[in-house]
Amino acid sequence: DKVPPTDKVFKSDYEYYARSAEKAGDMATAMGQYRKVLEQDSTQVYIYDLIAKSYFDNRDYANAAKAYEEKVAKTKPTSQDYYYIGRCYYSLKDYKKADNAFVKVVELNPTWPSGLTWRGRCNEQLDPDSKLGLALPFYQQMIPVAAADPSKYKKDLIEGYLYLGYYYYSKEDYSSAKYNYGKVVELDPSNKTANDALSALNGADGQK
Repeated sequence: DKVPPTDKVFKSDYEYYARSAEKAGDMATAMGQYRKVLEQDSTQVYIYDLIAKSYFDNRDYANAAKAYEEKVAKTKPTSQDYYYIGRCYYSLKDYKKADNAFVKVVELNPTWPSGLTWRGRCNEQLDPDSKLGLALPFYQQMIPVAAADPSKYKKDLIEGYLYLGYYYYSKEDYSSAKYNYGKVVELDPSNKTANDALSALNGADGQK
């Protein structure tokens, strides 16, 4: 669709042309049209969401992070805003910035375990051999929050218990390792990592 002359366009038209361009894969035109909506009416803050989500869905995480941060600077931020900022920086391998964003997620939405799960992931990347146990407190905090709805947050719980099992195993605290791997098996009886670890731990017990 041809974009009409500026003096005859309403902000709804800019948004229409932006969405059309986006569907056609013309991101540059889409972003330009979305920006024109904001030029006409800066109170249309939902446009920041459209811009940021478009970049995010196209895996342009650097521009998505900028767009979400622009929204956060100009509106009252939500936990979802910081969640996507964190996801952007995590994808960009800037784990410290990602972690800082997920701190905000937890502050704004403490009953949502995903913020703590992502803090665990960020700190795992900052401590790849788990020697410092940087991720430990976040998985420990996440588990009771996720346990309030174990069917909904099953993946988070499994991830947390697997990390704790590995961490305690690496510290030679084998009873704690067995407990946590056992919790994984309760949630996912066919989990290979947990079952293999329990077999090794039980085999070690049998050889004592």
